[in-house]
Formats: sequence, C-alpha cells, structure tokens
Amino acid sequence: MVKEIVRFPQPEKLSPVLQRIQDMSLHFTSEQFSEALQLSRSRKYSDVALDIQIAEDSILGPLKILLGVFFGPKKSNEEIAPEFILMIELVTRSLARDETIKHVKDIELFTKALAEIKARAQQLGLDV
Repeated sequence: MVKEIVRFPQPEKLSPVLQRIQDMSLHFTSEQFSEALQLSRSRKYSDVALDIQIAEDSILGPLKILLGVFFGPKKSNEEIAPEFILMIELVTRSLARDETIKHVKDIELFTKALAEIKARAQQLGLDV
C-alpha cells in the first residue's frame, strides 16, 4: 500500500539488467501459454524443455509488466495499483519455490531484475 504520495522522476535509462529483461522475448503468446500449461499439467505429455519454457515465461511475463509499471511513464505512486505489489510477491515466491524455475538459464538475471524492481517500489514509498 502507498505510505505517502511520491512524485517520481523517470530514470534516464534502464540498468543493463532491466534492459536485458525488456529486450527478452517470451516463448509463448497468452493463448499458446495457456495451451502449453494445460498440456504440461495433463501429464499425458512430458517434455522438460517445454516445462522450462513455461517456467521462464511465468517469471519473464510478470517482470516485463512490472518493468513497465515501475519504470514507465507515471506521475506518482498513486497510479500503481495494489495488484502490482501482489505480482511482486508472487514472482518472489515463484523464484524461491518453483523447482522447474531453478533450471532456467536466466534465473540469476530474473532475481537481479526483481531486486531492482523491489528497490524502485520501496523508493516510491510502497510496501513490498
């Protein structure tokens, strides 16, 4: 939740970590992701590579959204909906608990990006 309203300047440019996140492509569209997830969960189909791609997109997608929210054109922290704070918490938990995500080659990058997003949220007076 917002402690106090903070007007914030936009960063001149993204850090190298956040720039890499912004430049990365997702493996699936939303529709393809849903289909791949259903296929993976059906247990009729076992593909480690598919499971890793699903895990990667399940973290990369929210990180890209959070990047736009916390580093995009906003005038103050009032414009950041509570759902985005929840998204930070969910990504944090997923990185810590999801066994498949541990096999993603970019897990260290994802962890660093999340730390930068959290730091930005705290700088803006948000409880994360």
